[in-house]
Order: sequence, then structure tokens, then C-alpha cells
Amino acid sequence: MIFLVIWFPYFLKTYHLKTISKNDLPELGQWVKLSEGNIYYRWYRPEATSKDETIVLVHGFSTPSFVWKGLLNRLMESGYNVLVYDHYGRGFSERPKIKYSKDLSILFIFFYLLIWEKDFCF
Repeated sequence: MIFLVIWFPYFLKTYHLKTISKNDLPELGQWVKLSEGNIYYRWYRPEATSKDETIVLVHGFSTPSFVWKGLLNRLMESGYNVLVYDHYGRGFSERPKIKYSKDLSILFIFFYLLIWEKDFCF
């Protein structure tokens, strides 16, 4: 019974979630294809990079990447490149019906390497 009380509100909120398509993405972000679906990411780059470092902002379980909006200007003013992304099922990433596990964490490490190579290696 307790399970139903906890599960039912979640079911009501997620049952009619729209399937995300490329047309739903903001102008300044993109998807990268991983084995379980597309992950949305966006680079924020300062006008003049004074640091040779990149900060990757990883949001919590139930929030999308826009939670970092308040920090982005300060980080870029300090000269950092900033990468933000949405986990599966959050923000502008696809919503595959998968189990979250340590294997999924390894998939996100692959994501970092893929994005890094795509955007920084020649």
C-alpha cells in the first residue's frame, strides 16, 4: 500500500511526458548519441579564456542542467570553459526506460571523453 502511495504521484507526473526530439532543443545545445539514447549538453565559453581548465557541472538526480544558470556567468568571467549536460530523463535528454546503475555512470564517463574529443581534439 505504501508503495502505491509513493509510486502513484510519480506515475501521474511522468506518464504523459512528451518524447523529446531534436526540434525541442535550445538553439545553443546539442545531443550526443550514447548506447541508451541521446544526452543533451551545452558548452559555455568565455569571450577570453584565461584558464586552461574546464569545469563540468553535473546536476542532481531530479533536476535538469538549468540549475547551474546562476553560476555560469561567474565561472565564465573567471575564464573557465563550462560543460553542462542533462542526465537521461531530465531536461532535454531522452527518457529511455532504463535502470540507473554504476554501469550508467561508466556510460557518462564515455560521454565526457566523446564530447572532449569531438569539441577539442583536431
